[in-house]
Amino acid sequence: MESEVKKTDFGCVFSFTTDLTLAYSCVLKFQKKNIISIIIVLIQQYISMGMIIQVLFLFQYVCMIASFLISLRFINKEVFPHYMKNFYWYTVVGFFVVIPSLLGNYTDSNFSGIGNFVNNISVLFHFLFLSFFCINLLCDEKKGIFYFLQFVGMLILIFLLFRYDMFKRNRLLSAVANFGLVIFCILYFVKLFNNSPDINIKNEPSFWIVTGVLFCMSISIPVMIFQNHFYSILVTKGWVDFFRGIAMLCYGIMHLFFIKAFLCTSVHSKIRY
Repeated sequence: MESEVKKTDFGCVFSFTTDLTLAYSCVLKFQKKNIISIIIVLIQQYISMGMIIQVLFLFQYVCMIASFLISLRFINKEVFPHYMKNFYWYTVVGFFVVIPSLLGNYTDSNFSGIGNFVNNISVLFHFLFLSFFCINLLCDEKKGIFYFLQFVGMLILIFLLFRYDMFKRNRLLSAVANFGLVIFCILYFVKLFNNSPDINIKNEPSFWIVTGVLFCMSISIPVMIFQNHFYSILVTKGWVDFFRGIAMLCYGIMHLFFIKAFLCTSVHSKIRY
């Protein structure tokens, strides 16, 4: 009888201890959830989407300015490989193109229309310059076909430029230009891996430039098309800044690839000359 009472008491004690453990774990989980929710609220309060966009905006233009400054070293100098001789023009033009955007972002909003106009015009230079660069890297016997594709692409871009208001951001124009560049980048990689098996791509400036262009253009195309066709929906949902941030991040990374290409060019030039 005593043993039965002891067993019963032990069972009660065990059950009570288990309940305390479960209750304590529940309290801990509740506290963790509260802590996480408090952290999320603080992040939302102090790190807004606008702040993230400003950081990405600065990231893009810091990368562009850095590639511009590095490219200045190659002006009027003997450069090897030779196809890198005039590539600094892309970063120089890009640097002056972003000035109206910077003024529109940090000063009077009247600059935003000018910035959109300059940006739309620069898309033609963007496509023409980078497509020429890719064509010069491709085999000579088919360059006529590639120049024809470039010519058709320019006609389409000019049509889209005058089709819409040039003082508003023309995302469809940028998407079509980027799509054309993706085609030329793919043609470059087909040629690279089929005809140049012994090349050390890690030290090849063209590889880094075309890789950066392909990466940026491939991601920006769906982003710009989505913004162009669903802009009103994105505004109501508050997702416009999110897509702007993706585009800015991609263009910043592209210029990091350009910096790598310039550094490879510097090494090649020192060895050659």
